[in-house]
Amino acid sequence: YPLSWKGVSPGDSPEAEPRTVTRQRRAATAAVEEPRAGPLVGRAIIRNPSNTCDADTNRMIYNPCSSLACQTHEDRGEDRGVKHNFAHGAHAGRRRHWRHRPRVSTFGALSGPLWAQARLSPRDDPQDGPRTAFGNHQAQQGREMTEREEHTAAERWISYREEIKVLDATIRDGGLMNDHQFDDDVVRGVYQACVAAGIDYMEIGYINSRKQFPVNEFGPWKHCAEEDVRRIVGGNDTGLKLSAMADAEKSDYVEDVRPREESVLDMIRVATYIHQIPLALRMIKDAHDKGYETTVNLMAVSKVQERDLDEAVELFVESPVDVIYVVDSFGFLYSEQVEALVEKFLAVTRGSGKEVGIHTHNNRQLAFANTVQAIIKGANFLDASVAGLGRGAGNCQLELLLSFLHNPKYHLRPVLECIQNHIEPMRQELMWGYDHPYMVTGILNEHPRSGMAFNAENRSDLVAFYDEMVAEE
Repeated sequence: YPLSWKGVSPGDSPEAEPRTVTRQRRAATAAVEEPRAGPLVGRAIIRNPSNTCDADTNRMIYNPCSSLACQTHEDRGEDRGVKHNFAHGAHAGRRRHWRHRPRVSTFGALSGPLWAQARLSPRDDPQDGPRTAFGNHQAQQGREMTEREEHTAAERWISYREEIKVLDATIRDGGLMNDHQFDDDVVRGVYQACVAAGIDYMEIGYINSRKQFPVNEFGPWKHCAEEDVRRIVGGNDTGLKLSAMADAEKSDYVEDVRPREESVLDMIRVATYIHQIPLALRMIKDAHDKGYETTVNLMAVSKVQERDLDEAVELFVESPVDVIYVVDSFGFLYSEQVEALVEKFLAVTRGSGKEVGIHTHNNRQLAFANTVQAIIKGANFLDASVAGLGRGAGNCQLELLLSFLHNPKYHLRPVLECIQNHIEPMRQELMWGYDHPYMVTGILNEHPRSGMAFNAENRSDLVAFYDEMVAEE
């Protein structure tokens, strides 16, 4: 490490001024001050007394010899979409181009990084303090704790963001790998695992047209007839809510979506491409008027032009839809792009009472990471699937997501049991999950159908496949 990094020399003590200071600190004051008062939504994590706080920027100054870096969360005065500044790990390396990256501790028993475990809610009132806090480290700061700090520090191990909802998409998205021809035992196994694991919603399939998708070619979960769903769940006398997806231009929704009081389903999810939005808005209204919760999944968002996207989200806000999803259909997006999209959706929906969701694909091994990034920025509806079972490279793995979330209502063991007994036995046949052909389609921002065809034909010339895909570009 360099001898001086972010304004701190290894020989500096926490009580003394660092030998090298930032320009802002040099211009402000020579005295070590308390962190300025302001609309803080979270506090920094500090376990090494050599780390100090810059009073003017409210950011931490690090001793490079420290074993732990920290992060701050600053509220820019917005109701939602809290601005998070991370000064550690890959975030610091990518955004600040620091050559040397500090190590991050997760405090052992706490699963997942602390900045996400604390689950700061975008709705936290800065005057009341966050629902959660980061660190019982006030003694190392050389200052006394306030009463509020004592309260929040004591809660750090048990805190979570209550608004977060998890939706399992295993049967619906995974069915795209086998034309939704799952055995009842598999569907029932996923259903029972979702109930036992405390999952909020299970998407049991599509409600799509029998004319376009004949019943002799596609399994029952392409259509989700009421009798088929009840054969699996009965009356669903559980805390799990059931949903089904209707594709714009592929669903006879007027006839096939029953009134809510006649169905065991709780939610209708409308999937649409950007050019289908007028129809999608009618589908949303139809489901809403029939009594369902509704979401809209704007697919292939990585292909949508900025102006079109802005107009689309504004139209959704004016509709009765409950949740608007950022959907990385092709597994193309990086975390910075996910951040920007979630922030855009949150900014437009602010004050409307609507939630923002995230649905990712794993073409670039980023489905879970991008879901976490969306959580950090304020997305509250999270799609995932058991063992990542989904089209092509699959989705965010449900088992990873549950082990990351800190809500005690979620339980990992039932999901692992489902993987062992029902999902993994299908892997050789269905061939979902990260694979090089899907990586190629992901980096080219293309639909994975080419990669699926490559695998189905048992082709082995990956370089030739890449050349073909690039030539098509």
